[in-house]
Amino acid sequence: MLWANIGIIVLVLILASIYFLPYRKLKGKVFKKLLPDPSGITAMEYRTAAYSLQLEKRNGIWYIIDSDWEADKSRVTKLLNRLRDLNVDERITGSQDDPEFNIGSNGYLILDYEGKITNIAIGNRVEHDEDYVYITKSGDPDILVVHSGALSLLSKDGQSFSYTVIFEAYYPQIKSVEASLGSDYFTLHCTENGWLIDGKNLIKEEKAQTFIETLLAAEALGFVEDENIKLPQRPTATITMKVNRRSVIRYFFAIPSLQDKFLMPLKGRILYVEKDVVKQIFAFTGR
Repeated sequence: MLWANIGIIVLVLILASIYFLPYRKLKGKVFKKLLPDPSGITAMEYRTAAYSLQLEKRNGIWYIIDSDWEADKSRVTKLLNRLRDLNVDERITGSQDDPEFNIGSNGYLILDYEGKITNIAIGNRVEHDEDYVYITKSGDPDILVVHSGALSLLSKDGQSFSYTVIFEAYYPQIKSVEASLGSDYFTLHCTENGWLIDGKNLIKEEKAQTFIETLLAAEALGFVEDENIKLPQRPTATITMKVNRRSVIRYFFAIPSLQDKFLMPLKGRILYVEKDVVKQIFAFTGR
């Protein structure tokens, strides 16, 4: 009876060690970097069956391919940094079609190093540690296990990589802000004596800076994809910002079907903008 119990315990321990072995391997020693230095990447594409995100670098600036939209620099930089830090944590010899790996089921990442292409096919997450994912890389016969952190930044749509700030400027560049909303009109001008509201009320520098930097940080919510949505003939609100010697004007349109958003045309597209972005200007003055 004793030997039978010992045999059962040994069997359980063996089965448990087999079950948890992949998990322990994932936490093992790092073997090597997955990619060359990502600073050499000049274009990239993330593609799934339903979606494609394409980015390219022009004169040191990242853009959404086939558009004039500048990509969000901080997001692209974060992605490149995570690609740089990717290590191969495990190598597996097996079939890419194996349901455990399902290579390609979560898309493909194509990296262009000035004409030299690296393809990464993304499969399932590792069953015992979903922080890791199975992939293959062009030129490497093995199935590789890497951390999923970089790949998780590749969103389901390109909007999160689009640079959709409403005003592209910095506080020291701003000379004035003018806004209209219905019958309300507001002005904020920088003078030799300080910032003036409506040409008469002097306010502290810190208050003006906080207000303007909040306005400069405002972003559109995303692009209007519904082709049936049209802009009215006249804008509901207008904001004009004097950036050094250049006037930058943004028009905001209200339509009945949108209760909490304005429509804003920019660079040939229409974007959604929270109404509070405009309303905060008049709240700043206490109106």
